[in-house]
Amino acid sequence: MYRNFGEMPASEGFRQERAKHPSERLLGLMRDISSKLNAEVESNYGIRDLLDDECKINLDAYTEIYGQEEIDKSKEAVRERELEFSDAEDSRVKEFYQKEHGFSDEESIISQWKKEKSRNKNSQMELAVTALLYKMLGDRYIVARASDYDDYKNGIDNLIVDKQTGAVLCAFDEVHQGGKANEQIDKKHNKIMKIAADGGAEVNFGLKLSNGQLQRAKLENLPVFYLALHTQELQSLIEKMDSDLSGEPNEIETSLYNTLIESVKSQYQILIKKNNLPNSVKQNLMSFGQSLDTL
Repeated sequence: MYRNFGEMPASEGFRQERAKHPSERLLGLMRDISSKLNAEVESNYGIRDLLDDECKINLDAYTEIYGQEEIDKSKEAVRERELEFSDAEDSRVKEFYQKEHGFSDEESIISQWKKEKSRNKNSQMELAVTALLYKMLGDRYIVARASDYDDYKNGIDNLIVDKQTGAVLCAFDEVHQGGKANEQIDKKHNKIMKIAADGGAEVNFGLKLSNGQLQRAKLENLPVFYLALHTQELQSLIEKMDSDLSGEPNEIETSLYNTLIESVKSQYQILIKKNNLPNSVKQNLMSFGQSLDTL
């Protein structure tokens, strides 16, 4: 676990690692996962630089599929949403950033906003769950974060692709707390039902398996599932997650992984019994069902 700390004693390395802000540790895990997956995907399927350093689908990896003009449009759409969310064009916001950080240009404000965003609970949830799923499923599944475009436009946080069957799991993550947990779960159930009934989710920058070859592609009519942890569970996972991605999962990791998968199974059982789903969604749901037991 402490191999990244050179000659430093293990106990000292452990203390320094834990002293980091959780988002720093989690982003470090994202870089490790990206490096491993990029090497695997390039070696096995000839796809270069699929993921960026944050384990997100990299838009530039799809240039030969969509063309540079379309990629540029997608990047501009991402920037517009980031300008909106960060309020980087607001004069008062620019004045604040100038006073607090010494800059007021829009790109620097967006960059700082993204850094601060990575520290909130929902972002930490997404990072921690991605790392956990990769550790538990990485041998058979590609576990990645959706592109910023699909995150903002289609509300997708994670893509999990079965390397044997090609089945795709789309997921979004949220942290729920205390007394409002049941209310938030009801909202999530309603959300996945509505998405399925409306024709399923769309992923512009996705992956599919064709004749045993992984390909970059637009995906449609996908069922979506939510991955949720209580705030206390998230905190426990972050504190006790082992940074050795190739090591055996510890007790906390195993327990919370089982919690997530049991939730997905429950959602699947509810969706598969619905009679009003479009056939295309039902077919993708059944395809995912074949992979569900291996999760």
